Amino acid sequence: MKSTKELEKKLSILEEECDSLRKQVSELSKIRDDFNSFLENTSDFIYIKDMEHRFTAVSSAFSELTNHKSRHDIVGKTDFDIFPVEDAKTYFKEQKKVVEKGSELTGIEEPYHDKEGKLCWVSTSKRPLYNSKGDIVGLIGISRDITKTKGLEEKLKKKAHYDDLTELSNRDHFFQESALVLSLAARMNYTVGLFFIDLDKFKPVNDSYGHEAGDCVLHAIAKRLNSILRGSDVISRFGGDEFVMLAIVESEQNLNDIALKILANVCMPIAFKSQEIKIGCSIGISHFPAQSETIEELVRKADDAMYKAKATGKSTYHMF
Repeated sequence: MKSTKELEKKLSILEEECDSLRKQVSELSKIRDDFNSFLENTSDFIYIKDMEHRFTAVSSAFSELTNHKSRHDIVGKTDFDIFPVEDAKTYFKEQKKVVEKGSELTGIEEPYHDKEGKLCWVSTSKRPLYNSKGDIVGLIGISRDITKTKGLEEKLKKKAHYDDLTELSNRDHFFQESALVLSLAARMNYTVGLFFIDLDKFKPVNDSYGHEAGDCVLHAIAKRLNSILRGSDVISRFGGDEFVMLAIVESEQNLNDIALKILANVCMPIAFKSQEIKIGCSIGISHFPAQSETIEELVRKADDAMYKAKATGKSTYHMF
């Protein structure tokens, strides 16, 4: 009788344990189903990797990104099986920090190429995965496409630094770039020439042919001036029909040579529809370090020299 009661008690305990296990299995199944549903439906690029950098699970968005029919097709692969070698090397280098040192990486901007080969960008966070003993067993990465945001940032940056029409540096950016050139020139004992260029007879172009023609002229002149530049030179559309160029030179004779080259390029006819437009320019020149060691003073002196060039008959240049 006693053994029967003990047996019934043990059976009761076993049933309770079985019920508890069934409940845990049900809860784990729900967690698994929810997780799979999340991976299927999220628009983020999510991936889990083991210590050998092999994918163990990914989101459907990630499989679509990497041109796989199913997210299960990626399991067991590495970045080197999927991405261009240079991209894969970048990913691998950062992931080593996570799985080997337990580093958490947040907001990393990473490049990738879409199906058409276009360069795109994602913002990525990567964190280590731990087992119950506290050992790192892999990592989880979550990436979000920021290509449009990145493009907008580049446009805003370009708009802040460059002239929309000519794509040359604007006034503010010119001063920033010129400060670096003068700093280099001071260390290397270089001479730097500043050319203040003002177009002659530009207003009649707008009056006779319209602002479209004026824009065409400015764009053409900017392109020609840009063709004269060397790697260390800086050029800017200062505003209206004024351009400023900063160039490292070997001697004052080089200043004359560059000025003559500018005059020759600017004076060439510019095609506009069925018309040919001819203009000239007046150039004022100052140079560093003999006449000034600041870019602001060089600009002021070259501007003064430019007005003297205009006073002598235009389409010429004048040294400060």
